[in-house]
Amino acid sequence: MLIQKGENMPLSGVVSLEDKIVYFCNAFLRDLPDPFSIIDDNYRIVWGNRKKAEVHRLRPEDVVGEICYDIFFQKDTPCSPCAVKMAGKSGKPCTVKKKCTLPCGNRICCEQRAAPLLDQNQNHAYFLVYGIIVTETKIIEKRQGEYIQRLEDILFEITERKNKFIANDNSRQLQAILSSRQKEVLHLIAQGCTNSEIPKSLSISAHTVKSHLISIFNKLGVNNRTQAAVVATFHELIPFKT
Repeated sequence: MLIQKGENMPLSGVVSLEDKIVYFCNAFLRDLPDPFSIIDDNYRIVWGNRKKAEVHRLRPEDVVGEICYDIFFQKDTPCSPCAVKMAGKSGKPCTVKKKCTLPCGNRICCEQRAAPLLDQNQNHAYFLVYGIIVTETKIIEKRQGEYIQRLEDILFEITERKNKFIANDNSRQLQAILSSRQKEVLHLIAQGCTNSEIPKSLSISAHTVKSHLISIFNKLGVNNRTQAAVVATFHELIPFKT
């Protein structure tokens, strides 16, 4: 028999692992702000906190004893991906990211983390399942962070190349690295002109522009237009117009 909400741990007799888990959860985890539940190896819900039930418009007592994918998502089989299934196979904690449809019809992004609990025979008897609802704001912030990190990596790489240039060459040698035409092409790149716009601006063929770009990349030791423009700006290889 499961220990119900508000009950104490029995002082005598045999206390099962399941009763101990439920007692602990009732004592410490009931009011967590994120969904939290305990599920056995058959996907049966042993315990769920208030937030877990609230998200699915249920009462905590309504979910105990039910199959998680049935009561929460009205499915006949485990969700895909399923953190519990993955933790059961690996024997280690794991995290999955997925989108879920709530009873109200809203779609949410969430991270589901599951960690196995072993019984006295070292079998995976239960799983702690913790969910984190990821809002669109968090997703946007994460994407922005990744974008900023990529920019920082590019700037660091370019700065390293700049330091090597400075260590090995003086200003006059840097200015002599590119021909006048290549500087014109590089200046247009820095202004955001496309490969189709540059030939029209300089009255040259697209093939000639492509040859200049290859030569520019090789001379500056860069891999793309953005890196070339930044290196050229650092070393004042292109003219500035005000």
